[in-house]
Amino acid sequence: GVEVRTFAGHTLWDTAEALKKNKGKSPSTMPGMVTLAKAMGPPPLPLAVPAKLPPLPPGVGALPVPTLKAMGYEEKDLPKDAKPSFPGGETAGLARMAARLKDAEYIRNFEKPSTISTAFDPPSTTALSPYLKFGCVSVRQFY
Repeated sequence: GVEVRTFAGHTLWDTAEALKKNKGKSPSTMPGMVTLAKAMGPPPLPLAVPAKLPPLPPGVGALPVPTLKAMGYEEKDLPKDAKPSFPGGETAGLARMAARLKDAEYIRNFEKPSTISTAFDPPSTTALSPYLKFGCVSVRQFY
């Protein structure tokens, strides 16, 4: 009795459509990706925010966030002053995106080969990956 619907939304274009357009092959170089992007045309706009969400089905409630112990971690394994590098959610992701987009000098001087992916304080990249990956920020909104 459950209807499952899937949507391509974590990438600018539907990957199945992109593969079809590229004769079943993934681009393996940046020039190949640029050529495919041009062939795909502009990506669809982000979906509008729904005015209302349907109620949860009877008997279904909100699920709790799992504890560290439930995920296999012991609290003793964490530093006492540990704080999240990436506070979760859309609000935090949009704030991070807005701050980076306001920094004209950062944008002008950004060079991916010069970044350090393990630098977190401060990050040398946009640090938007977790927000994009988990759908907190729409890749189409960023585009």
